[in-house]
Amino acid sequence: ANNRITRFMCIYKDWNSVPRIGSIRSIRPTNVILAGEYNAVAVHDGGPFYINDWLARPWSNNLSAGFARIANGKPREFTEYVTTGEVARRMAAAGYSTTYNMPRERESHFLFQPVETTLAAAYNGVGVANATNINLTAAFPHNQSQLKYNPQTMTYDYYEYGAIHTDAEDGQVLTFKNVILQEASFAQYDAHGYLIYNVIGYMPSDTATGYYITDGQAIPITWVKEVAKVTSFPMNSKNTKTDLQTPICRLRERRGYYMAGILYDARRIKAIEDLMALCEFAGESSQWGDKLWEDMSRDEEVFEAFIFYLENHNLPETVKCEGYSLIDLFIWQMGVDNLIHDTGKNTNACNKEKMILHTFRCMLDMKKDPETFIRRMQEGRGMDKL
Repeated sequence: ANNRITRFMCIYKDWNSVPRIGSIRSIRPTNVILAGEYNAVAVHDGGPFYINDWLARPWSNNLSAGFARIANGKPREFTEYVTTGEVARRMAAAGYSTTYNMPRERESHFLFQPVETTLAAAYNGVGVANATNINLTAAFPHNQSQLKYNPQTMTYDYYEYGAIHTDAEDGQVLTFKNVILQEASFAQYDAHGYLIYNVIGYMPSDTATGYYITDGQAIPITWVKEVAKVTSFPMNSKNTKTDLQTPICRLRERRGYYMAGILYDARRIKAIEDLMALCEFAGESSQWGDKLWEDMSRDEEVFEAFIFYLENHNLPETVKCEGYSLIDLFIWQMGVDNLIHDTGKNTNACNKEKMILHTFRCMLDMKKDPETFIRRMQEGRGMDKL
């Protein structure tokens, strides 16, 4: 906010079911920019005139002041709260949609691992550092912000003024599963200390311009936000661009899996998108694709082979199990497909995408149980076994 005093901006998806949110304070240009990424309506109580141009942007919706005042023993500026139903009524009066009304690319802002995954496991420890105490007091000396890792909850508890921060209503600790620290320059508008953080821009660098932190570990990241409506996170320090283009971001959800650990590597984001596209062409369900991705993510050798296939449209010969390569498994898959459909070799009728996906599935299964798979391949599949 002003003079490095922290001010939280919370993003709510279930805003109409929360009994009380607040207290509401004045807004800054940075908040308007960040709210636009989520296709969110910014709720605030006024602000300096520096916000006017930003609030006038076509992608900016906001509701200012006039919400409930609830006595809490503090000065008046700390007593304004949103209560259930107020936002819905105000949005209806302003003509704002209560559903997302921007393109669906917002779903690629953050992608999540299908299972609980440590950074050390995902990246074989390369570039990963322990991060159990994140001390931000140098950046925010007024309230001495810190995040401390809680191994029992596997989340980061927030501390300020030297004490843990708890909710005033229910006493619950303010805690976070995923933390992104984004380095950004800032400009001061005037002598009152009003700031704008330069979250629009590009920081090309071979070194970190931020950190992604989870489960007691951290990895360096870089970022880019080229225009007001688009955010891209090349989420590794090698500056490999990851296009997470989204004027309105939301967390990507996959059915049936607990999303823990942001998927931030550029290649992995592209790989999962290509995998799901292949599943669609192959007629496989999203659940089947999720399981393949989960297992492939745990096997670095097979994952790298899949990346090679996506980039070269050929299967590498490097991955083998008991002497059998991916190419051997693909040929076997062709034989199975030909028998099932009673067709000749290399027919246009065979589903190549399906066979490629099942080739990777077979390699993963074969590595778990080589004997069973080798026996199946050596026995062959006569028509009496179909």
